[in-house]
Amino acid sequence: MTELSALSAVPSGARDAVLKFYFGPMDCGKSTLALQMNYNHGRQGRRGLVLTKHDRSGGPKVTSRIGLGLEAIEVEDSSTSYGW
Repeated sequence: MTELSALSAVPSGARDAVLKFYFGPMDCGKSTLALQMNYNHGRQGRRGLVLTKHDRSGGPKVTSRIGLGLEAIEVEDSSTSYGW
């Protein structure tokens, strides 16, 4: 059986969702990686949610220190519903 990664070409409907969680120290490139992955998936016709909490911009965005940014959904501690 071939293992699929987040960037593998996957036939439509073959997989409903994948959650990728990256962590690391400040300034290690987590936001830039998230923006790159969202861009690459979009180019391949995939849709996804960009979620954030406590972004450096102070708003519902994912921003990188090199100036890239994207609107996102702010996740709050009280978020219990997944009706995005």
